[in-house]
Amino acid sequence: MLTSYFAYSIDEGARIGRSVHLVDARLGVAVWLMPQPADVRRCEEMRKREFLRDILGARDSLHYERIVDYMRARADTIVVRDAWYLSIVAVAPEAQGQGLGRRLLTPTLAEWTQRAQSAT
Repeated sequence: MLTSYFAYSIDEGARIGRSVHLVDARLGVAVWLMPQPADVRRCEEMRKREFLRDILGARDSLHYERIVDYMRARADTIVVRDAWYLSIVAVAPEAQGQGLGRRLLTPTLAEWTQRAQSAT
């Protein structure tokens, strides 16, 4: 199930954010979710709920939804609505310690910094 969830999340990043891979995609990925219009967010939430119901079943997907609802209520008080969200950063164990995580994060962080500086 975890493999399916990660694959779904990487695809989700490609749809509503970005998925950054290393040259050898098996070694690492960073998945960012970007601000989206309300209708896109609602559509993606429904899509994810259906996916989770399929792989977890009704009872366990309900537990997941409760966790998300709990976290959302708290996050809404401290995370701005237009935040860029790092959903996943992963580097294969055999490739860790080589700066690959930094290479996965740097392009998106640099873009965010450039946009933030341009906005001021």
